[in-house]
Amino acid sequence: MADWDKMCWDDHVKKNPKLKDKLKVLSWSINVKWSNGVEEDLTDCDDDTANAVDTWLTEIEDEKNEDEKKI
Repeated sequence: MADWDKMCWDDHVKKNPKLKDKLKVLSWSINVKWSNGVEEDLTDCDDDTANAVDTWLTEIEDEKNEDEKKI
């Protein structure tokens, strides 16, 4: 799935070259580590949770992109 997201982002950047140097989260999952030591990536969640995470990640993107401008 990440490859498809990357292809879509690349296509979007071709149409909007000013986005070329912007960092963008293409996909995400919640990584959990169970008490038995097993790690698992959870990718299926309800819309309310997904919207909250998307909002938070957009804020992180903005911060990262602002930091990149300073370098």
